[in-house]
Amino acid sequence: MALARRREEAGDAAGAETLLRQAAEYGDPSALAELAGLRETAGDLTGAARIRRFGVTDDGRPAASLEPEELSG
Repeated sequence: MALARRREEAGDAAGAETLLRQAAEYGDPSALAELAGLRETAGDLTGAARIRRFGVTDDGRPAASLEPEELSG
């Protein structure tokens, strides 16, 4: 998480987002909250709200529901 914050501070939002997604995949409970905050800072309020409510899809996009993509899309 500290490395993701450093990336963000250095202006590498994409790198920070990648690290936060990886942390979430490995079960870090605060990674999704940090990822939502990063999206919020970037102006993506809808994406931030979806991440907080539903998490992310397998490819790292904000999920739109709790249903698996093959059922909802």
